[in-house]
Amino acid sequence: IPMIGTTSQSYSAGHIGMDILSVSQAPVVAAENGVVVFSGPTIEGGQELHIQHPGQFISVYKNLEVLYRKTGELVARGDAIGLCGNLYEPSLGRHLHFELWKSGFPVDPARYIVFAP
Repeated sequence: IPMIGTTSQSYSAGHIGMDILSVSQAPVVAAENGVVVFSGPTIEGGQELHIQHPGQFISVYKNLEVLYRKTGELVARGDAIGLCGNLYEPSLGRHLHFELWKSGFPVDPARYIVFAP
């Protein structure tokens, strides 16, 4: 799982990811082994990190306040990659917006990753 917390919004046609509310200052972690292909600021105002994984998967971590990894770094499943913030959608509070893409298309992360309650 990318972060300990509560899922506040699941994947749907209008929301291509999952929002996970932070229960504390728990770090956001890599969902699987891979290489960081983007790490930096975004137009929404938060920091964002993308990891390329085997099998044509890319995981996207949005609304990060602090980034621990740089583009080109190798990461292992469970490695801390940053801390979530509340800039992307402040009304939700401190949360992570997590997306999973396969072969260039968004997919429901819950079909591939076990999220703890």
